[in-house]
Amino acid sequence: MRSSLRSSKGTLPLKPSLDFYLDSIDDQVSKLPRGTEYSILAHSIGGWVSRGYLTNAPPSVSGCCKALVTLGTPNKAPPSGSLAAKLDQTRGLLNDVNSKPNIAGTKYVSVVSNKVKGGWKSLDSLLALSSYFALSGTGTSSGDGITDSASGTMMGDDAETITCDAVHMNFLPSPAPFPNPRILGARWYGDFVDDWLSALK
Repeated sequence: MRSSLRSSKGTLPLKPSLDFYLDSIDDQVSKLPRGTEYSILAHSIGGWVSRGYLTNAPPSVSGCCKALVTLGTPNKAPPSGSLAAKLDQTRGLLNDVNSKPNIAGTKYVSVVSNKVKGGWKSLDSLLALSSYFALSGTGTSSGDGITDSASGTMMGDDAETITCDAVHMNFLPSPAPFPNPRILGARWYGDFVDDWLSALK
């Protein structure tokens, strides 16, 4: 009941709301020998969930993370007081993540795109318009077709940003067990690996 009330008010905390995802990351990190340095590469929502993992992990674990690189992640919550904020898709989870400081000694890098401008000219731009508006309150900005570049930029004086011409995804989802067909000509963040690979080191 308490969780339902927080959801309706947009004040959901990351823990315990997303413990399943946080535990999944921890399962992988815990396989490393104690004290081993590691980096995290995450796409879309996985980026801010990974940031939440680091800020909630013990210092002995988070302190070993050399870098967190996010690809097309909506790292910023909608502007306070805006219509988009009232419709916040994360129900406050992203605000909870952003309320905690970055981990000292960890490199934070956002990989964003300006490939698709939101608008009314095509199906791609119309989809971008609705998605960008929900994230930032500005539908006519530019991004990867799902995440606008402004929302994709991580906060913090120590955060870096890399821009490429990627789209959020380069396939059409299909029901299992059928393979996901590729979208011809669409280049995903992985196609620009040379632009951001060094940030993981």
